Amino acid sequence: MTFSDSSVVKAVLWAGHIAIYKNRRETLLGDSIHVDFYDESGTKTSTLTARRGRVDDQTRDFYAFEDVVVTSDDGTVLKTDSLFWTNAERKIHTEAFVEIRSTTEQIRGHGLVSDQSLKNYRIFRVTGQAVTTGQAGTNESRPPTP
Repeated sequence: MTFSDSSVVKAVLWAGHIAIYKNRRETLLGDSIHVDFYDESGTKTSTLTARRGRVDDQTRDFYAFEDVVVTSDDGTVLKTDSLFWTNAERKIHTEAFVEIRSTTEQIRGHGLVSDQSLKNYRIFRVTGQAVTTGQAGTNESRPPTP
């Protein structure tokens, strides 16, 4: 399934199982999903994986559930239980618990809004934060310097 606007691809989605419900104007996705997100120039910016999801066929907004992981092309990793991607804005939103690991920091909290490349994100209620010394996704960290 391809998400595009004026011939510009925004995202490409694959799923093990796709069920289209025309009367409800939604598509349900299951059996593991994979989404590649692209910027305005057609460069892949990040990849999302999850166990299941849903597409609003009218707005083309996308919802992901269960073991959601977004990995940006620079190695930043977002983990959460659920999120939604707005097609018009190309933004990721969630009210759920999140963990973000990059080459410079590890942050945990509740609620997030971010661009789809994970370069500009905001966590609403931070519950933990550390400065990392290793690669994104590793467990090497130290407390932030006061």
